Amino acid sequence: MRKHDLQARTLRSAGSVLLALVLLADITGCDAPRRRPVVTDPDPTPVAIAKPAPKPAPKPTPKMVTPPPAVPPKSVPRAVIVVVSGTDPAYGNVAIALSDRFGSDGVTVLNVQAGPLDLTPDLVSDDVAVIAVGLGAALAVRKAGVRPAYFCQVFNHRPYSLLDSGMHGIDMIPEPKPVLRRWRQTFPNSKTMGIVTGVGHEDRVAAIAATASDMGMEVVHRVVTSDKEAKLAFGKLLHSVDGLWMLPDNRVLSREVLQDVLIQAQNLRKPVLVNTPALLALGAAMTASVHPSEIASLAFDHIQTTNDTASRMHTIDNVEFTMNSDAVAWIQAATDTPATKPSR
Repeated sequence: MRKHDLQARTLRSAGSVLLALVLLADITGCDAPRRRPVVTDPDPTPVAIAKPAPKPAPKPTPKMVTPPPAVPPKSVPRAVIVVVSGTDPAYGNVAIALSDRFGSDGVTVLNVQAGPLDLTPDLVSDDVAVIAVGLGAALAVRKAGVRPAYFCQVFNHRPYSLLDSGMHGIDMIPEPKPVLRRWRQTFPNSKTMGIVTGVGHEDRVAAIAATASDMGMEVVHRVVTSDKEAKLAFGKLLHSVDGLWMLPDNRVLSREVLQDVLIQAQNLRKPVLVNTPALLALGAAMTASVHPSEIASLAFDHIQTTNDTASRMHTIDNVEFTMNSDAVAWIQAATDTPATKPSR
């Protein structure tokens, strides 16, 4: 009986302990560790994976461009040979101006009238330029065949094909625009101008006529073959035009013709334009010429600074004017129109 009671008490004690443990667990919140459920996302958002930066395209290999061959610098002449056609002051003054511009130490002056022209290779080389003054000198230089070569103080160069031979020309007649401008300022009533030349100057006169037309003037040109024809042509023109431009064509202009025409012009009170001041004493009203220093400057600039090898005629627009005040006053008195002040 006691043994049975003891076992019963033991069981009761064990049950009480177990009950106490259960109650304690509820009170303290302690519980046996539980596994957390795994939550699966039914539609997961894709994670963007950065792509590696593309490799830069290789730069094209630059093409090798062969530069054009360099133009060799122009050989600047160390010396200048001036060949004159004679002792005329018109030639001598140009020779003096060339010596002043190039330096007298580097200039040699030769006169074709002094004997055979010595332009041998010993004297002329690639660094020597030759300038011919006057037709006789130009023909001698052309025959010698030296280059570079220039000619000036030559009006009738075309019959001798000087430009075709490879020479450069410096025109003894200035650009027509400044000449005609001064003419209109001095003789405002002049609307027509007469010109007489031999053959071969049609292009030159056409250029004068075009410039005159722009200024409201008309040019009447007569082509003749002798001084007698020139005298007749000038005489007729003086009765139909307001003035004359006597271009220096020595093939058709003799001194006799010059004197006769200038006397007629004075009697008719018609102005005459010439190219040399020497004719003012014979009654010409105005000269328009190229000063020797301008010829020298143009020759110097072209020879020293340019590579222009093409033969052509160079013209000068810096004109030297000389007035015959008595003749101008005599002509203006007939028209009662004073000259306008020249523009600068």
